[in-house]
Amino acid sequence: MKSKHPVFHSGSRKSITIFFNDEAVEAFEGQTVAAALVNSGRWLLGTSRSKNQPRGVFCTQGWCTNCYIHHQGEARVLACRMKSYDGMKVYSNQGDPAVPEDDND
Repeated sequence: MKSKHPVFHSGSRKSITIFFNDEAVEAFEGQTVAAALVNSGRWLLGTSRSKNQPRGVFCTQGWCTNCYIHHQGEARVLACRMKSYDGMKVYSNQGDPAVPEDDND
């Protein structure tokens, strides 16, 4: 781990590895994905859909929707609400997710 912060660094939790954009990130089991990414120095989680501006962790409570990530095919998952687990793979959110085509044409 990068820091010895009283919240981010806890000797009582199991150390795990998650993957953000296919890069290994050290985390603690049960720690939010947002906390693990910020602790590893990763502040940029994606870009906004309208202005293509950087997005990242802001409110840490799930209200602002600024920390959207992709997880298991789901495009709008809040990193601040998602608990990490060993081997988890998450990806940055770049603009709007793809919308499935309508098969009724």
